[in-house]
Amino acid sequence: MTDTNPRDLIQRLTTKLDLLHCQINVPYQSALIDEALAYLAQPEPEYPSDKELLELMPKTMRDEFSYAAKVCSDATGGQVKPRIFRVALNTAALEYARAVLAHYTS
Repeated sequence: MTDTNPRDLIQRLTTKLDLLHCQINVPYQSALIDEALAYLAQPEPEYPSDKELLELMPKTMRDEFSYAAKVCSDATGGQVKPRIFRVALNTAALEYARAVLAHYTS
């Protein structure tokens, strides 16, 4: 499978274009390559940790997750503790938050 990380893709493209410039003896004068290299020179965005993301979760959402976890636990007759369901809900919320961050910062 091909790596489609935008930064990696831009790096590979600029490297290939630079090689092509050298191979056909065309002077390096592409503003687009300069723009791409300037972009690559910027630091990659830093993403918040899972802990930081969970701390940003609104209290109402935390309360709803706690209630849902208790309902699920009660449905198993208490055989599965609410904490297990809460971890599953938090994990799903974190996966969603990471997907949104990746989409809008790539």
